[in-house]
Amino acid sequence: MQGADIKGFAIWSVNRDLKSEGPFKYYKNMIGNNKKSNVRQVCESNVRHHIANTELETLLTDRETLKAKVTKDLKISLAGWGIWLESVEITDVRICSKTVFEDLQAVYRSEEELKALKTNLVTKNQIRLSQAESDFETQKQAETIET
Repeated sequence: MQGADIKGFAIWSVNRDLKSEGPFKYYKNMIGNNKKSNVRQVCESNVRHHIANTELETLLTDRETLKAKVTKDLKISLAGWGIWLESVEITDVRICSKTVFEDLQAVYRSEEELKALKTNLVTKNQIRLSQAESDFETQKQAETIET
């Protein structure tokens, strides 16, 4: 909805735990040509769910939290298929919407403008103070020469 593009990958293997019938579950659930596609769709669906329920700023600044949530839910989902989830990695988060990107930068740009204005005012005040001190010294020297 907000125009975010997230890239990443999941590393998984067949669950080797015979007590939970991991290899047999995998075999039963992954018969056919679409096994990789099915796992991919489950992963993508899970990531979409978490993205939709996470603030955009958090997506951009705290990937570890998103990664932890996705990993937790995927482990549960994929365990039922006889899959052991090794790791989930988020490699890139981008804002696709120009408007959203500009809106996110608006606060930063305003802060930078404010800093620049403050620096400009401080500099102008320092110049005026230096000019006043210089004028005062010049006047004082002129008065000393006259007397």
